[in-house]
Amino acid sequence: MTKIRHNERTIELEDAIVAAPGIAIGVAVILSDNILYTPEYTIMRSQVEDELNRLNAAIERARQELIARQQELSEHFGKAVDLLDPMLKMLSDPALHRDIRTLIEKRLKNIEVIFAEVIDGYIDKLASTNDRYFRERADDLRHIRTHVMLTLLGRTETNLRNLSEDTIVVANTLSPSQTAAMDKKKVKGIVTELGGKTSHSAILARALEIPTIVSASDITKEIRAGDVLVVDANHCRIIVNPSEQIIKEYQTARSVYDKFINKLRYIDDLPAETKDKARITVSANIGLIDEIDAAITHGADGIGLFRSEFLFVEREDFASEDEQYQIYRKVLEKMGKRPVVIRTIDFGSDKPSHEHRKYPEANPSLGWRSIRFCHSMPAVFKTQLRALYRASVHGNLSIMVPMISSVEELMKTRHALDQARRELSKEGIPFNEEMKFGIMIELPSAVLIADELARHCDYFSIGTNDLAQYTLGVDRGNKKVAHLYKVSHPAVLKLIRMTIEAAEKRGIPVSMCGEMASNLHYTQLLLGMGLRHFSMNTGDMRGVKKMIRSTTVAEAQQIAGKILQMTQASQIDQFLHAWMSEHFPDLFDKLG
Repeated sequence: MTKIRHNERTIELEDAIVAAPGIAIGVAVILSDNILYTPEYTIMRSQVEDELNRLNAAIERARQELIARQQELSEHFGKAVDLLDPMLKMLSDPALHRDIRTLIEKRLKNIEVIFAEVIDGYIDKLASTNDRYFRERADDLRHIRTHVMLTLLGRTETNLRNLSEDTIVVANTLSPSQTAAMDKKKVKGIVTELGGKTSHSAILARALEIPTIVSASDITKEIRAGDVLVVDANHCRIIVNPSEQIIKEYQTARSVYDKFINKLRYIDDLPAETKDKARITVSANIGLIDEIDAAITHGADGIGLFRSEFLFVEREDFASEDEQYQIYRKVLEKMGKRPVVIRTIDFGSDKPSHEHRKYPEANPSLGWRSIRFCHSMPAVFKTQLRALYRASVHGNLSIMVPMISSVEELMKTRHALDQARRELSKEGIPFNEEMKFGIMIELPSAVLIADELARHCDYFSIGTNDLAQYTLGVDRGNKKVAHLYKVSHPAVLKLIRMTIEAAEKRGIPVSMCGEMASNLHYTQLLLGMGLRHFSMNTGDMRGVKKMIRSTTVAEAQQIAGKILQMTQASQIDQFLHAWMSEHFPDLFDKLG
């Protein structure tokens, strides 16, 4: 590994976001525009058309490069991933070309200067909005600017295809086309200044299992090309030019973790069963078809949450019924007889649709989202329901609806389901008439009427992320109040227990698909509270199954009984921390 020592230091990225966890060690490659100087000169009016033709040629070359990389993406992630479409559309935008023509005729400067001025104006307007979608479109325009300007100036983009050593990519932003073109064996980590958890590069990085930190402000100014980096994406930390000792410590930690995980591989083929033979299901949460193989390899009992909105979140339209049907069919056929729960589109909040981008909301978490969005867009909702019912004949499918807050909403949803079934029956299209329908319990209002809601659906799934947020009134993305966000808060635990009791009373199953289900500190507690169906990210399944197979229901109930009598989250956390480290030191050290 090449080592350029400037100064050894640790950068704590307090405001950054972990897009994909893990530890990466490598040499920094800084991705910039590669445009340090743009020449400026005056042209004759007779040269305007020649300059515009140069630009059109550069744009066409950029367009062909994007199309080629779109094909690479399709090979990795299937037809549903259209992450480059917005960039391709921007290249052909008539308004952009009109503005460029108007400015060059007015100023009579070379096309590099004119193109940069127009595109930078677009970028500034989009980047200054409060809407995440428009800010991400500004990122797309930056990538377009780079592609076109490099061609105009006769330069080439940094090549990440054939790397000679382990590399950490550090960039202002990283496009999906760049991510797709990277040497997957040599790129060990990614750090970008822009982006969020649902940004293009973050989605792909998670699927590729590359440790990634995004929204790391000014990081390209902090790091130089050739610096040796340790990227601790688990704790939003970068060690620049670490000592040999620190590198060895991180290599050892990574190696020990990998060996520990390998030792747990035997659990993939074993059931999640307690020592007293209580059968528990451990399923996978996924958002991309490409994640299914990993879920099967890890021994998932099924898919407990398929986030259907990730199939459409970057589109400028809503997928057709046939397109959705083909996607759902593929998921079901890959899973075989295993149960698959597909959640209806959960747009809103941090996952806006193109409709949301037209109407920015001051408080999207409390606004036009999830089932509220679906009921206000009945044609869109019906299209998805019809596609789901059509796909139901190809596997063991259940439908799940998010963010139900009242019996009225639930009955309105059931009416939409009935209408979709009636239409398909009338058209002679086959579907599974016994397909199950469930709801997510994410709001305190739903918990308080859970007994009544259970009369009208086949199962519950507890979404602890939103349940805790709405119960505690805490935005966990806000660093000023994030410390108040605790799923161990006694109020949150009581609501979880109330939900389980309501489901038991009505004889319907209840699962948990929030982050709490994957946290080993809470496995015993949840078992003791009566939870029998867990759903989580694939990488967390082995540890949870190990915990389940190492205990009895009676032991778990004893722990839950003690905890439910506690009145402070800090008291509960301390108890679970001490108990976990005493009874499961190996899991606590490696996975906890």
